[in-house]
Amino acid sequence: MPPRISVVINTLNEEKNLPFALRSVHSWVDEIVVVDMHSDDRTVDIAREFGAKICFHKRLGFADPARAFALEQASGDWILVLDADEVVPLPLSRKLLSIAGNGKADAVCIPWLNYMLGATMNHTKCGPRENLHLRFFKKAASRGDRRNT
Repeated sequence: MPPRISVVINTLNEEKNLPFALRSVHSWVDEIVVVDMHSDDRTVDIAREFGAKICFHKRLGFADPARAFALEQASGDWILVLDADEVVPLPLSRKLLSIAGNGKADAVCIPWLNYMLGATMNHTKCGPRENLHLRFFKKAASRGDRRNT
């Protein structure tokens, strides 16, 4: 049986961005977990439209405790951490599925491609070779920081 993949997304008033993020993952992950900090807009309704598991966390001035809480809510073997204003391109989704299925890694750093005014930022230490983030990992290999919850 292939490993189950959960995506966790923390939100606060992300109704404009969230549909893009959810569309980029809903067809290939097994579970979507949205942890919302009591949004004032349609964020939660949009997450429900995509079949997400909705949890709530109190608003704080920083995201670490809410992110740790989100990781605890995920039930998949692998977890993808995604911000509400990010998307997963199709080639990356295929690569992540392959990595999860082959058993050769416990965690993956994903290169970010940043844009400014419609152009990629490749020469400002913001290009994908310099801007790597640990965002895909086995749940058993993760631990979040819930201090100040």
